[in-house]
Amino acid sequence: MAILIRPAIAAVLVMTFVFTTSCITTSNTTSATDDPKNLSQVAYPDKALGEDNFKEWFTYYYRDPKPELTPYYMRFMSESGFIRRQPEMMMVFLSQVFKANPAKLTEWQKSWKGYDQYDVYVIWAALLLSKDAGAEKLAKAEIHAASEIDQKVFMKFMQEFAFEQNDITGMLQKPRYIKAIWGAFYATGDLTYVDRVIAIVPFYDAREGTVEFLAGKTALWSIAGNAVGHPMVLGHISKVSKAHPDNSVRAYLGAILEALFNAYEKQKREGGGKAKPPKAPTTNTGVEARNRHNPAPLLR
Repeated sequence: MAILIRPAIAAVLVMTFVFTTSCITTSNTTSATDDPKNLSQVAYPDKALGEDNFKEWFTYYYRDPKPELTPYYMRFMSESGFIRRQPEMMMVFLSQVFKANPAKLTEWQKSWKGYDQYDVYVIWAALLLSKDAGAEKLAKAEIHAASEIDQKVFMKFMQEFAFEQNDITGMLQKPRYIKAIWGAFYATGDLTYVDRVIAIVPFYDAREGTVEFLAGKTALWSIAGNAVGHPMVLGHISKVSKAHPDNSVRAYLGAILEALFNAYEKQKREGGGKAKPPKAPTTNTGVEARNRHNPAPLLR
């Protein structure tokens, strides 16, 4: 019975999400003239780096990697408090960027001098999670040179926040890890990370109020939100909804797709036909060519 009822609930949640955030009618591109609020001290030689520009760079990094902007946006993330608010996601995202740009790490190291120490912990964790030998050496050198107190605090930090390798169990125990996996996708465009989130969806059938239920709900919402903004994700869940061996997964993904297209039709009727359809691509050809690096084996 849960399989018949819960997808309907999922559809309502997705519809609410879409209309609350106006996802379908919001463009995924930003202008160079965007208001650079919250970025008073961070500037790039050629253009202002506004908050919207940062979100574009971060969320769609895999489409057109611009690693040269990393030190500027790292400073923005620190000064705006973004790293502190999303430590797991940022350490995973940065680990992939560091993995792809080992030759730049010594230069980038200068940019995090003077950061809040908590943000430095996140960067150290990202260096270690990258599994790049040079990055690990750099991190260990900084940790060794740090005070004994900072070393102890960092060890506790790693026990609380860091995760890696086949950590489906960890995602069930701490649903916030699900957001972190999207950081890996944003950096690489690797759909295997999306599959890891999809693997959590059936736990929405768990007893309401349990941590497993919360994990399933988090996975469901995150897939819906990212399907709107990322055609690759929309196309992928469309395929998975037809071929996945788990009936629960097919039902929930089908509910998401139905809700998104219903939201589009509703906005089209109410907005005079101006709504943009959530178009699912038939192929991802070209994305791999623009994705200039191999993803680190995080969570594999």
